[in-house]
Amino acid sequence: MKHVLTCVVSALILLMAAVALAQEQQERIRFAPGATAATVTGSVTGYNDKQYVLGAKAGQVLSIDFRPSKSVLYYNVLKDGELLRDGSIEGNEKWSKTLSRDGDYVIDVYLMRTEAGYGTNATFKLTASITGG
Repeated sequence: MKHVLTCVVSALILLMAAVALAQEQQERIRFAPGATAATVTGSVTGYNDKQYVLGAKAGQVLSIDFRPSKSVLYYNVLKDGELLRDGSIEGNEKWSKTLSRDGDYVIDVYLMRTEAGYGTNATFKLTASITGG
């Protein structure tokens, strides 16, 4: 029983560390006063996704313009873990959506799995805008 308890506690500690690490890798996108858009640049190497968080309200329109240096670099959009946009299916076209819920939205920039396994590096320029509402 003691061994099982030790394993459970160890698993919880590892889970908490993984959550903390994921939160540290997220960068909040902030708009300049009066602006409706912001641009960020970055790079992704291997399996090290880059995540951006921005807050928005229901009824607003979130638009993403994504310019990767390589076609194997994609982005997803998530809300509370729900996938709103799947980059591996939708590609890298400009994307817009009227939002149905208030809160934080996550933009996850990642390499295609096979490329990530090779340790590929790609750069990108991402412009996020929030309009309406």
